[in-house]
Amino acid sequence: MPQPAEYRRFMGSKEWKALRAQHRKQHPFCAFCNRLAEQVDHILPARTHPEQRLDPTNLRSLCADCHSRVRFDQARGYSKAIGNDGWPIDPNHPPNRGRGVSKS
Repeated sequence: MPQPAEYRRFMGSKEWKALRAQHRKQHPFCAFCNRLAEQVDHILPARTHPEQRLDPTNLRSLCADCHSRVRFDQARGYSKAIGNDGWPIDPNHPPNRGRGVSKS
């Protein structure tokens, strides 16, 4: 997927690079699996929520594997995570559509 010029400029900006370095220093481990983090991810994507792209509370550190999984989930439109009951957790997952699964 091509990236808009504004998004590319943001990802190369001094402000983002400084915030990313500070976040990685403060949060060196993956938020999901606790391995050494290699990426700083926007919880609400910077492309769709530009007003939150420099908000430190919208960031999480991720290892490369977990970052790839998050990106695939975003592209797919739902997470494949499974709950203890064996059903997908994400209400947008196809088996949950129409089941009334809460978003909590």
